[in-house]
Amino acid sequence: MSHVLKSGNGANEKGIDDCEGEPIRSVDVQVADEELRVRVAEILRTVGCVPQCEGEGAPWVVIRDREGNVAKGAPIIRLWDIARHKKTSETDSNPFEQENTVGWIGVAPEVDSRGVGSMLAHLRTRQFSTLDRLLEQGAQIITNRENQSKAKRDHLARLADFGLQAGASRHVLEGLELALDELFTNAVYDAPTGEDGRHLNASEPRSVPVTSPRPFAIRFGRDGRQIAVSVCDKYGTLKVDNIVKALRRCFAPGGARFEMKSGGAGLGFFMLLQNANHLVINAKAGQFTEVTFIRRLDQRRRDFMRSSPTLTLCMIDGQEALASSRVHPRRVVEWPATVSCCDGASLTATILDISPGGLFVGASDLKAARGDDCRVRFQPNGKEEVDLRCVVRWNGYSNEHNRLGVGLGFESELDNLAGMLGSGVGA
Repeated sequence: MSHVLKSGNGANEKGIDDCEGEPIRSVDVQVADEELRVRVAEILRTVGCVPQCEGEGAPWVVIRDREGNVAKGAPIIRLWDIARHKKTSETDSNPFEQENTVGWIGVAPEVDSRGVGSMLAHLRTRQFSTLDRLLEQGAQIITNRENQSKAKRDHLARLADFGLQAGASRHVLEGLELALDELFTNAVYDAPTGEDGRHLNASEPRSVPVTSPRPFAIRFGRDGRQIAVSVCDKYGTLKVDNIVKALRRCFAPGGARFEMKSGGAGLGFFMLLQNANHLVINAKAGQFTEVTFIRRLDQRRRDFMRSSPTLTLCMIDGQEALASSRVHPRRVVEWPATVSCCDGASLTATILDISPGGLFVGASDLKAARGDDCRVRFQPNGKEEVDLRCVVRWNGYSNEHNRLGVGLGFESELDNLAGMLGSGVGA
């Protein structure tokens, strides 16, 4: 089963695009080399962050060397220069050895400035790093939905065609195909769980066809400089901490860094990282896991092997996931509505859920981009007609309603919504 969407603004799963808690105010960017520290500071300024030293108030970014101090609990971004072809020695520091690290920026042979920008944007807004945010504005993004393991070969063929149309070289295509093979297998075999938490397909041999009860999304994206593949399941069973621990073992001296054999906890993610320019993991425990694999189109194989990758973790686990749940419960409805967008066009659509903060409109032909103004007119439960001014928060495919649509936010919360619509809507 599949659904294809091409959009210059991307195609986000409902719930992945939402704001996820308070912005981070202080980030510890660890830079050991003085010259590199100057380069990183300049890049931070270009992406709208002001690097500050310790003791200058409440900084957005703290840049320090290994001897400096930083506010306790601040998330850490590591800069590391371990090229893919370089064997780990006893004197190399393990980039995964430090707790509370949320990002690793590759700096060999140059600083990954795009990775810096997307990583800090996540920390500043607490929004997940979805494909449309990782690629340039106007990127082509195609979304397919799948739940059958036997369909993997078809999706690999689609990815090969997508890459060839982008002009991807053979080594780039090989990396993309490896990523989709690994992520597809994880989504259909490892992710699905039942109501009792038991994994449904994990013990099945990979040659045995299986079905995931909840379809997962497969996305291909390209923007002229980068090409990407991402897979998003709707279970959220991936333990990101376990992945980091496994990578710590892989990058330890004498670890599994060059043991490119099958099996072993986390070795699949090690292989993904080694074949990516940028690897992004979006994870919300019990709800979804999305992994995005990005490769540059303009990089020769030799230059790629001499470079170091970037890894971004955007995760909310355990109690933090519960704390970041929606502020308001949503009421499921089915109300006809008229939606008018900024271009003056109007169409008839259906409101499928609503809360004091916004609503979801099911519509496959509503041409609206994030940030557009809209007006929505509807008559709830035979009551007086309501005319609301809204702003587009996201558009794409909703797994909750199994259809295309647009998430709209009200300009201000409707305190009287519960009374206006009747019981069932949170105040």
